[in-house]
Amino acid sequence: MPHYVCVIFDDLSRGRAAYQALSSSTLAIDMDDVHLHYRELRDDKLSWSQTRSRNWTAWSGAVGVVVGMILGGIAWRAGALDEVPLLFVVALAGLLCGVFGALGGMLLGSTLPAKPLADALPLLEPGRVAIVAEFDHDAEARAAEDFLMNRGGVVCNKPESMFSRRLAS
Repeated sequence: MPHYVCVIFDDLSRGRAAYQALSSSTLAIDMDDVHLHYRELRDDKLSWSQTRSRNWTAWSGAVGVVVGMILGGIAWRAGALDEVPLLFVVALAGLLCGVFGALGGMLLGSTLPAKPLADALPLLEPGRVAIVAEFDHDAEARAAEDFLMNRGGVVCNKPESMFSRRLAS
């Protein structure tokens, strides 16, 4: 399950500096996606194409390679391809199934809906910037949230915090 971090900055320069710092930090290794948003809303959602096609492509391609290699080995063992060397059959079957698996995973992953960021709407006024990052684990998301807050950001999904009250005033 993905964990999202949304942090608001007062001005564009601070937001860009924090975005670049996060992208070049060690936290970027575990980050699935990160975006810098201005006040662009479509259907009460921040404009952000949050799909998981990259992850789905990699996993389904790897599974396709393994399945293809197994099927190629079974076909060769059954005698359907006796005149062709085993290594060639297994490699070709793995390659073909891996390509089709990756394409299928890319299509499947691109159909996942965008995540609405309704918590950011009240705080994201003109001139303010939001950084939205996605992580696989909660601990990584909390570390990134602290990283961005130390650079002057405000967590948008905790409106009761003192930072949000300071920013809203």
